[in-house]
Amino acid sequence: MKHLKTLLLLPILFIFGSCAEGGIPDDGGDSSFCASKMVATSPNSITIEWKESADAGKHYTISLFDRMGAEPIQEYIVSTAVAGPRFTIPYIRRGATYYVKVKDSKGRESSYAQMTTNVKPREFDNNAAVASNFDASPWGFDYINKAHGVKLDGKSVGSFDFNSINDAVKYSSATSSVADAGGRLQSCSDKLLELLGLSDYSSLNAYLYPGYLRIGTNSSSGTLTTPKLLEMRGNNAKVTVSFNACAYSESLSAQPTKFYVDIVDTPNGEAIKSISCSVVGGAPKWSQLSVKFDNVTRSNYIRFRTEAGAPIFIDEIEVLDDFTMAESEIYGFVKDTSGSPIGGVSVSNGFKVVQTSEDGLYTLPYDKRSKYVYFSIPEDCKVPLNQYGQSCFFKEIESSQSRYDFTLERAAKEDEFSLFVIADTHGASYKYIDRLHRECAPGVREEAEYRNRPCYTVILGDIVCASTSTSEEEYYQTIYMGTMRDMFSVSNVTTPTFFVMGNHDHDRRYFDAPPYSDLVEFNYHVQDAYENVFGPSSYSFNRGDVHIISMRDILWPSSSIKNATSLNCYGGFSDEQVEWLRQDLSFVPKSKMVILCVHIPLHALYGSTSSTYGKKNITKVLDMLKPYPNAQVFSGHSHRNSNVPVGHPLNYSDVNEMTFVGNWGHTSNRCMGDGTPFGFGVYDFSGASIEDNYFRPCTSRVYDKNYQMRAYLSDMLMGMDFSTQNTKQTYGWYGSYYALSDTKYIYVNIFNAHHNWNVKLYIDGKSAGTFSYMTPNSSGDWSNVDVAPFTWSGNGTGTKSDPRRPSSSGNTNDWWYMGAQANFWSSPGKQTLNGACYHMYRCNISKEDADALRSGTKKFEIRATDSYGNTYTSSKLFTVDDVQEYLRYDD
Repeated sequence: MKHLKTLLLLPILFIFGSCAEGGIPDDGGDSSFCASKMVATSPNSITIEWKESADAGKHYTISLFDRMGAEPIQEYIVSTAVAGPRFTIPYIRRGATYYVKVKDSKGRESSYAQMTTNVKPREFDNNAAVASNFDASPWGFDYINKAHGVKLDGKSVGSFDFNSINDAVKYSSATSSVADAGGRLQSCSDKLLELLGLSDYSSLNAYLYPGYLRIGTNSSSGTLTTPKLLEMRGNNAKVTVSFNACAYSESLSAQPTKFYVDIVDTPNGEAIKSISCSVVGGAPKWSQLSVKFDNVTRSNYIRFRTEAGAPIFIDEIEVLDDFTMAESEIYGFVKDTSGSPIGGVSVSNGFKVVQTSEDGLYTLPYDKRSKYVYFSIPEDCKVPLNQYGQSCFFKEIESSQSRYDFTLERAAKEDEFSLFVIADTHGASYKYIDRLHRECAPGVREEAEYRNRPCYTVILGDIVCASTSTSEEEYYQTIYMGTMRDMFSVSNVTTPTFFVMGNHDHDRRYFDAPPYSDLVEFNYHVQDAYENVFGPSSYSFNRGDVHIISMRDILWPSSSIKNATSLNCYGGFSDEQVEWLRQDLSFVPKSKMVILCVHIPLHALYGSTSSTYGKKNITKVLDMLKPYPNAQVFSGHSHRNSNVPVGHPLNYSDVNEMTFVGNWGHTSNRCMGDGTPFGFGVYDFSGASIEDNYFRPCTSRVYDKNYQMRAYLSDMLMGMDFSTQNTKQTYGWYGSYYALSDTKYIYVNIFNAHHNWNVKLYIDGKSAGTFSYMTPNSSGDWSNVDVAPFTWSGNGTGTKSDPRRPSSSGNTNDWWYMGAQANFWSSPGKQTLNGACYHMYRCNISKEDADALRSGTKKFEIRATDSYGNTYTSSKLFTVDDVQEYLRYDD
């Protein structure tokens, strides 16, 4: 319907709400009789200002549109110069675009003037009322008025409120014969009510001056329904509804007029609860009323309802709940930056996971152990960052606060993205952190810059290196957590970084004076130091069609609480963690790929039914991943690369796992015990699968993606040539490493390989054989995962006649690397000699070919093809001359 308002106006200058200067579309209109400049005024109104006097009797029609070419939302008739130098159309919805046209008495019509009310509404604080999402901005200016509750009209309303605030404003309507209060009201069209955010009503008239609502007519009933009471601070709460009401009819009858306030589940549904009210009709007089309801939920609405009779005017609606923290509940809303709710977002307190409703609402029980409330970043939202440039999806729970809202920025779903996976940074001192700054961080930056796609980084625990002993220096390791967080901020590495807790990421003092005697509490709160800096220890996020989970998988046994160290731990998950994971995955479609990021490797522990803290619940957790295609585990801890996909001889589950090399804090090495240089994994995702993966070496001298392997001949141990059988027998401590015969082998350590790579040898361009994979021993090592640590027997001095030698009989180690460790380092230890290599290959080679390769009279090439079709090559035999460049770290 169209409403015409009779007003006063002269030739005008447009001044529009919160709008930069704008222009008039060229639609053929005549703008010569009015100005066309737009400047900013109030955030939710249009002010029209005229610049010169007009002849008496001249009139104008001002039309308001939501789009060009449409029927006007509202029209105002303007005549004579009584209203002063300007006229304001108030209560226009914020953040919307409108158009205005002016027509004079001669029929000349202006062009469209466009404006956008782009000031965002004020956000309600955590103590806002239960109905604070009831859009009050079009109807008043006091959003909360220093009290819980939102008023439908924030302006004060008195007994003479039926009189207009502007004597020049006269009510006129082509569709209504009602002349309320002497014809001094401005009625809104239904279209304008819709734009102002009002809905779920019938027989409703709204009046822009002063802004109250008229429900019903003399002959029909009417309703006005608030939105859902989503913002109640407690569910099943007591609610007080306060409002001003007035009955008015043309007959000025003094008979009481009855109306109702209902609690409903749907705007047009049957009343669940209802309270009748009445006001005396006749001359307009406002009454302040309130009603109370018990057991109101967030899914309810408040409805005002009239029956046939005099209409009711309603103003200053305020809804309050009677809430105390004793209700043990936290809640909040997840919305986007436009204020629209985001449904289906998983939110957690660390023990329970729920999803937001279509209104963006979540509700969680209060748990005194919970440090944070946090959400799983949706696939179609950007990763939020805090002031440190760290991914930030959590808020700390305060004892005096129950409501926690999250605002997310929408973004297109990423069909492709990359993940950089780093393990065991061990930022134990500024010297070690400086090495990360010069080696690791630049590597991440370079990989991110190389890719034309979103990139993210995950660090798989042991971010610092606290509590390896009870020495005083261990107390200071925790302080480096903040430094490491900053090291991997977006400003430094360009990618958002996510963290996993490792067994070294805690406070040493926690073990020396445990604050908890209960083992379950102790094992939970041991993560406090980590969470204080990095956030929740169990969480998830989504990128593209991939659901990525981070979980702490570290437990300490009861016998080791007092004076324990980081090394007294076991791999496992608490029962509460298993339940948290079950709930998290319950909201993840089976079509998605799932990645679990942990610290301690899991593949060799699968199948254990132990209920103790060693190996606890690992089988349950891995079984939860099996329904998802291409499920993957990323882990660290062992300081070596171990790529064990499904089908690998040492993978006892049906879930792929990759364990990454680490211990960047080591002061003298560029490699770890399996001979892998320090670096990180690069994974490219497309849809719900990995489309490419490779290892990125990352040391100060060797910084090249093409450095993927290291080859040597079987008689080049420790860089020495054993050219005769007699020599091999004399130095037979290495006899188990290669056959004591004239048959030679060429060995290659391919840092990222697993058992299904295709590795070929070519000599002088011709195929010379296929490398066979050397299956590691699985008897368990220093981290209780694989093979026994290497101890050193005899009194070897490191010379050719008296070399240091390992006592192990394992045959899958990088013996060239280990020989160099034994004879070029003064005190090699198990950190750099910690077990079997999972990526050794060897190929038979004749003595003649071996001699020719050594002398250079023949050329060779190793071609290693991975599961994604990438082929890496090498034509270098490593010798003693390469120890300094490729193994030692002396910077």
